[in-house]
Amino acid sequence: MGRIAALFLLLAIASGCATRPSGSGDSPIDTTIAAVRADGAKYDGKYIRIRGLVTRCDAFVCGLVPISPEGKPDWEARRLRFNFWSGAAILNIPDPVMRSRISMPLGFLYRFSEATIVGRYDYTCDSAEDVLAKPASGNLQEITVCTDGGDDLHEATVVSVHRRWPSTAFSAGTDAPKLTPLSADTVAAMTAAYIAAGGIKPWETKDPYRAFIDSNDAESARFCVCLKQDCTGQWPTEPQHLAGNTMNPYTCVQAKHNDGAWHFQPSFDR
Repeated sequence: MGRIAALFLLLAIASGCATRPSGSGDSPIDTTIAAVRADGAKYDGKYIRIRGLVTRCDAFVCGLVPISPEGKPDWEARRLRFNFWSGAAILNIPDPVMRSRISMPLGFLYRFSEATIVGRYDYTCDSAEDVLAKPASGNLQEITVCTDGGDDLHEATVVSVHRRWPSTAFSAGTDAPKLTPLSADTVAAMTAAYIAAGGIKPWETKDPYRAFIDSNDAESARFCVCLKQDCTGQWPTEPQHLAGNTMNPYTCVQAKHNDGAWHFQPSFDR
């Protein structure tokens, strides 16, 4: 009996050693954006699993916001930022390509998707805006300045995508900048230059092209091509609609008018 008891004890110890603690890379904590925001210090350094809507992606990180059962984002909630760099290696990105543009295909894959993300949470940047956080010592006020988007979630992985929406399904609000459509003559000139440059061919439709001026970048235009038989009522109307998205019925490239001709930058949307 003594040997049997000892054997069970060894098995129990071995089993305990093999179990990963909650909050480790193999056993992330299931939580919500709201819970992390309410008590960031509790999750500092731990791996968490959260679900939300991927809103925008820039050169370094993407933003995640809470989402309602109806698919409505909580725009008032401060974004939980997470890093997509870990997934860049699996993408077939054309070479050469500027490192600052590598986020474009990443954003194209996940932007405006309801996704579940797993990553290691870092409270450093959030603590700067946490009114409950206190200075570490003495009477000196510590000031934290986070750059490049202030990543909160490191080693992030998109473990599942639940729903997707086109970019035009969301608006930045009534006060958001709007796109200004260019004239039919300008679009015709851009279309001829785009086709001559070997741009992608649209469906055989009557009006497959549109061009806009982005108020945030008035020196260049955006040339958009319909990828369906009809894009009526589905063209972009705000600057945030221009970024690539797997659900968008169109693809847009940046265009500049130099030396009397239109020139187009490469697009990684398709």
